[in-house]
Amino acid sequence: LVIGHKESDDDLQAFGREQGFTFPMASDQDALVYHAFASNYIPRTFLISRDGTIVYQWTGHYDEEISKLRKLLRNELAKKPK
Repeated sequence: LVIGHKESDDDLQAFGREQGFTFPMASDQDALVYHAFASNYIPRTFLISRDGTIVYQWTGHYDEEISKLRKLLRNELAKKPK
């Protein structure tokens, strides 16, 4: 899920189409999510388990973090739902 900080729904969806994204994207025009989770640093990435636990988080966009995130995603998706 991507949450666009102060982006309109139309702009966010157009960006997603341009990038070929197939995951959900939502607008945060009032910055409610931004102020709750990422007011100091963006982009912020959270991996949240099926039970709602934050498994991993990082700030910024660093290529070296992507392989770590992929591994964690595979591990989380392999777990059976409770």
